[in-house]
Amino acid sequence: PPPRAGGGGGGRTRVVSDTVLDINVTESHMRGLVQALESWLQDSRTWGSDPLAQGDKFWPYRLRNEAGSNLTFWLGSSLEPPTGEGVFVRELASGGEEPFEFVVKRAVQARQREMTLDFHTVSIKFDGIPDVLTHVPVDVTGVHMLPLGDLRAVAEIHSDSGTKTVAIQSTFKVYNKTSCTVEAAVFTTDADASPPAWHDTFAVDMHGCVPLTTLVSSRFIRIRPSSAYHFSPSIEVPVEPVTGESVFVCCLPEEGTDGGPMFFRARLDAKKPIGGLEERMRVVISIHPALRVQNLLPYPMQVGVHCNNRLICSIMPLEGAVEQLFCTDLKHPLHMGAFLPHFRKSKDTVLVYHPDATAVTAKTIQISDEQGVPLHLGVETTTSAWGDLTVVFFAQYLCLNFTMLPMRYGVYGGTTRKVVMCAGQTLPPSPSSSP
Repeated sequence: PPPRAGGGGGGRTRVVSDTVLDINVTESHMRGLVQALESWLQDSRTWGSDPLAQGDKFWPYRLRNEAGSNLTFWLGSSLEPPTGEGVFVRELASGGEEPFEFVVKRAVQARQREMTLDFHTVSIKFDGIPDVLTHVPVDVTGVHMLPLGDLRAVAEIHSDSGTKTVAIQSTFKVYNKTSCTVEAAVFTTDADASPPAWHDTFAVDMHGCVPLTTLVSSRFIRIRPSSAYHFSPSIEVPVEPVTGESVFVCCLPEEGTDGGPMFFRARLDAKKPIGGLEERMRVVISIHPALRVQNLLPYPMQVGVHCNNRLICSIMPLEGAVEQLFCTDLKHPLHMGAFLPHFRKSKDTVLVYHPDATAVTAKTIQISDEQGVPLHLGVETTTSAWGDLTVVFFAQYLCLNFTMLPMRYGVYGGTTRKVVMCAGQTLPPSPSSSP
């Protein structure tokens, strides 16, 4: 049927063959097909619509400069920016973002209402680098490593609501996965008195790249949570492929300041592109807390962390919250104790982590209410895809009372076949309430 008003429409295609046709479909083919379909579906939202009539102009592309250096970019693939009236050439500072579009080809697409395989490209010139980055794809989502003379640049492309965002990065990326601001600095040597070749500050859950002009001299990286702390010992930047290697570092406080040492885990990833003859690697160093505690109970709880028979940290995560801890480097066994409001305090702890992977950790922890009735909380130590160690506290069952009336409850079963009152019920039974 013909397209409907607003750009919608449909069609049907039937393929008939008199002979058997064998087709090899690999994982890479399916991945490319899914990416193409996702891009077409998102782009289809703009077909037949006038972006100027909607108030906000729709931009099909956005270029984000995360390379750590100022750049100039233009449409097409050429070693020199075009000149003349109406040409698109933009300067973009480090951290900046600029929307753009291919006007001529979008006009053709709007008139013909059809998809083509004519991919668009841009060219980029970085300040301080003589070479020009040409043939930068902006239509193919994914991560692309692009040649830039003796250097390499990275283009991360993702699509959101019909707009493709092209993030231009260097091959050395730093992530802050902690709950505090982190300062990172790269050095040519690991000498304590050597000045940094580059440094930057990263807010919570933010990332950035070492500039292209300092990649060659980036041999070591050091971190610290704030200016009140010394930089950590040097972390060597990988020169060989590595996946998920963890390095623990300690940041000591400056003399005369409050606070104790803070331990961080640096995850090192260095990978070469899949396929092809590219020998350069992309290095990603992500900064993580040493340990996390998650409270899956519907109310706050207090957790104490013990190491070598000594309390090293005490926190109070709210209901459903995840708290990050920086009090250990996970070189020694860890025990934890738990305390809930209206429950008795106890010095009993259970083993939640051991450097020896064969060691058996606790699955439950017992606490008692004010009447001495025991409550067994579940304890589980998990490791995320990023390698974060998380100790989770939870209850096997939860009873929520939405009746607006006082209630007492218990469990029934076992060998005695009797009702056993559950812990935490400190109110006396009401004579007017139902049993």
